[in-house]
Amino acid sequence: MAHFSFITQINSDEKYKTEIYPSKQLGKMLDFILPTLLLVVLYFSIRMEISFYFQQMYSASLKEITSPGDDYSHNIWNDDLNNFRITWIINYSLLFFSVLFYLKRKMFSNITVRWILLSLGIIVLFSFLTLSLYILSELRENYLDQTLSEYYQHSSFNIVIRYITLVFAGLFLFSLHRFITTFSESPSYTKLKIFYELILSMAIIWIATSELLSWMDIMKSTQSYKLVLSILWGLCSLILVILGIWKDKKHLRIAAILLFAATLLKLFFYDILELSTISKTIVFVVLGILLLIISFLYNKYTHKIK
Repeated sequence: MAHFSFITQINSDEKYKTEIYPSKQLGKMLDFILPTLLLVVLYFSIRMEISFYFQQMYSASLKEITSPGDDYSHNIWNDDLNNFRITWIINYSLLFFSVLFYLKRKMFSNITVRWILLSLGIIVLFSFLTLSLYILSELRENYLDQTLSEYYQHSSFNIVIRYITLVFAGLFLFSLHRFITTFSESPSYTKLKIFYELILSMAIIWIATSELLSWMDIMKSTQSYKLVLSILWGLCSLILVILGIWKDKKHLRIAAILLFAATLLKLFFYDILELSTISKTIVFVVLGILLLIISFLYNKYTHKIK
């Protein structure tokens, strides 16, 4: 690891370019290959250690049990450990790319390497939003239901790990914003800024949705989650419209309209089939008020939007 770091640093330092430095074509290849190898080796060496650690504990959790009335036994494992393994791998990935994004051009001057880092970072973010949040919900369910509690202990850390992961995600999004600024000289910088703001908005709404469902599950709420989820999305649409008008960002206003449209489609074709009369009344009134506010803002600030 130290060798790769030293070679990459020497190769990127102009002081050590000699008269017999390879051709421009070969030099560009080295500028791309060396940092890439460094990143791959560094990332996977630590990731394998994390995976191996939890895999060992998961294997050690093996228990052979015999169900009442059965003449045969079967094996069980502590699934929490496997879930923790996946969660910490994604947490590590978020932290790894957060550090790389913070370094910006200090180590990775090659524009191609930075584009690759950006693409991989987006993949990690979507892994968090999909796989990680799902795994965290599984850990929460195991704690609340105390699955196989006679064999394994499910502690409150099953809940706490969620907020540790959210801290890593927040750090990642902040570092991603800093990293985007390194493309300021690129012709696609404006589009990148728009892309980041849309990704940030989507991530916040996604996390808020997951958090709402999580707390409703913890509180064992008997209220239909469809009702509060539709209201949450309506509020998010209003916030996006306000930000879009205030900051004069057309893409945020369009995203708000699309989100509100999706909320209405969800309401009419999915929610309304199971909601009670009172719940239907509440959600229609709230969304109607939000729609009136959005319409008022568009009419009031038409000159600013134009």
